[in-house]
Amino acid sequence: MFYIDNAGFRGWGGTLGVVFVLFLCALIQQESHIAKALQRPRPGGASSYQYNLADFSVYYVAGKATDTHRYPELYYPPAGSWRANPIIRIVDPHTAWADIGRAQGQSQVQYFIYPPLFSLLMVPFSRLSLASAYLAWRECNLLFLLLSIFVILRWLRSKPFWPIFILSSIAAISFFPYNETAFLGQVGVILLLLWALGVGWVEEKPVCSALCFALGTMVKVTPVIAVPLFALRRQWRWLLAYVGWMIVLGGISIWRFGWQTNAIYLTKVLPSMSCGFPLATNVSLETILQNIYFKHVLIGPADALGAALATPSWLCFIFKVICILTYGGTLLFFWKKNKRSSLLPVELVTLALVTVLISPVVWRHSYVPLLLPLFFLWLATDTRTASLGRYLLLAISTIVIGTALPEFAFNLTNSALLQIVLQMLLPAASIVILFLLFGHYRQIIDLTRDSSSR
Repeated sequence: MFYIDNAGFRGWGGTLGVVFVLFLCALIQQESHIAKALQRPRPGGASSYQYNLADFSVYYVAGKATDTHRYPELYYPPAGSWRANPIIRIVDPHTAWADIGRAQGQSQVQYFIYPPLFSLLMVPFSRLSLASAYLAWRECNLLFLLLSIFVILRWLRSKPFWPIFILSSIAAISFFPYNETAFLGQVGVILLLLWALGVGWVEEKPVCSALCFALGTMVKVTPVIAVPLFALRRQWRWLLAYVGWMIVLGGISIWRFGWQTNAIYLTKVLPSMSCGFPLATNVSLETILQNIYFKHVLIGPADALGAALATPSWLCFIFKVICILTYGGTLLFFWKKNKRSSLLPVELVTLALVTVLISPVVWRHSYVPLLLPLFFLWLATDTRTASLGRYLLLAISTIVIGTALPEFAFNLTNSALLQIVLQMLLPAASIVILFLLFGHYRQIIDLTRDSSSR
């Protein structure tokens, strides 16, 4: 049903080859510039890197701590102080965590807010210098991105494969959330790859699919939202496999980090992020509600911190109700339209988008996993039946999500109302994509019914 045969690509081999070589050379040149910038010290001191490593340094320090201690202290729950929200908060400079960061040339290090087991992934990188580890992580991200594109196109059975792969790779590398992920050294591409593999294997290899989602949960907790869908579809083999993998991974985490570290993550770190952080770069629905409540967008971290502390509990409650309605409504839509599990892969693709709508913290790099539903819509849509309006909505939403145009417009205005409107563009585009996915889901159901009635 997802077979794509685009005859228009025939004869484009030479042109695409030239485009690919030019793009590859530009990419290599960009990476070489970054490598040179990393080696040049700032005027303030030889140990301070010129390039911004703020986000990646958190993972790097976690890897260092894990590599040098049997039971490393990864979390420093601030319990009621002004540091009570770990998002964009700097760890107390008197901690061992900050000492490790200073030893690597980082004057300040942020809180580690990921599951403990993720720090094991960073141990090999922590054995390199910070600059070398950052470059290696960037290239791993690029490799994971290309693997994700390969997996998605194989699942969709796109033909002709390699021309579409080249164009899709160029599009993905040009995707602004990926560029921010690569710049900051973030983890979104790992989630994209694991989610794509989980979707591709869900029907033929449910045990492997469950492993992908379990590993994703150990990187960032959002993949856990797929579990209720499998319960709804009575996919007991997948569910048992997922529970089994989580027990194994959780056991490894407890054995390696101890009970206390895992308990702190579950009881203090996760709950502290449940009401978000009202900074302009956080584009979650929770932030939109806070912007409307405070009547302006908060640009400075200090202002955002004050607003986070002043956010009333009822506002957070409204956001949670919206999340429940969004997620529950999505599952109800699937159930009402189709009582079987025949479209489980499409449903998982849709849930990849739902994660950005129900998360209280959504940076631009958090949109990297949306490459999966976007590629699905662009490549699996039947060109013979889709309307011009549908393609126009898809194109506009892709541009809003995949470029920095909303940020450019935001920086050009001082109007509080207009800034709030511009801040709403990304969630609005995500909602449009969600309804386009719903429309495609209905279309598949209708085609299936027509085929069975003949």
